[in-house]
Amino acid sequence: MNELIKNHQDRFIAQNTSLSEEVIDAYYRIPRHLFISKFKDYPDNWVDLDDDNLERYLPLLYADHPLAIFGNQEVVSTISQPSFVLTILDLLNLEPGQKVFELGCGSGWNAALMGHIVGREGKVISVEIIPELVKRARISLDKMGIKNVKVIEGDGTKGFLEDAPYDKAIFTAGAYDLPSVFHKQLRDDATLVFVLKGSLEADVLYVLKKDDVEGCFISTKAIACSFVPVVTSSKHKVSEFNLSMALNHTLKIYPNIKEVDVPCHHMMKQHDSLFVWV
Repeated sequence: MNELIKNHQDRFIAQNTSLSEEVIDAYYRIPRHLFISKFKDYPDNWVDLDDDNLERYLPLLYADHPLAIFGNQEVVSTISQPSFVLTILDLLNLEPGQKVFELGCGSGWNAALMGHIVGREGKVISVEIIPELVKRARISLDKMGIKNVKVIEGDGTKGFLEDAPYDKAIFTAGAYDLPSVFHKQLRDDATLVFVLKGSLEADVLYVLKKDDVEGCFISTKAIACSFVPVVTSSKHKVSEFNLSMALNHTLKIYPNIKEVDVPCHHMMKQHDSLFVWV
């Protein structure tokens, strides 16, 4: 079985040669299938994975596409497309010893990958609002003996002050707003991977740097994507922005202000943050 799994991993890496050595090593050391106990075999069949059917489903588990892992009529959580997950981890540029916050643990696979990269001296805090996913992720992490990843049951949009400040942070679901707590809980010059949920068009994944001088987050990269929405107890309003504009202009996100006096292409005031595209 181990040889079969490695063959699937080898084929995937052969098609994704641009990944860093650190991310590739994490991919081999943290097998994806160990974080999938139940998934949706489309269109409507939920599969409980076990030792008896694992070999049958390995090609699907290691294919380069997302899998639904929780929901009913509507999918609430997925384990994302592997190539996208690993590419984003490279953009996050994790280093040994860093402290990372994750909004939305889901399967726990992404948190485990990050935990491997930051190493024993590093730490990953992942906050998940769905109790069943918290339970599954903790079981998977415990089975692998991963000690530097802590899964917290709660609303990730509130951050996790106890372990702040963080060097890096990542959203694994799309949000309509950036809660102001992230301006407070991330270190100066920290990197934040944030997914802005669109109203009609695709979502946008932003790689942001915290700029203490300007008092905002500034985008360094934007990628069109599609994510499930953040599950939160907080109120929000739908984002209103043009996808082409969002992808081709620098985004600055300011906390708790109504407007800024700067030339811009678009300004969008949400509940907790002001989004300005310049």
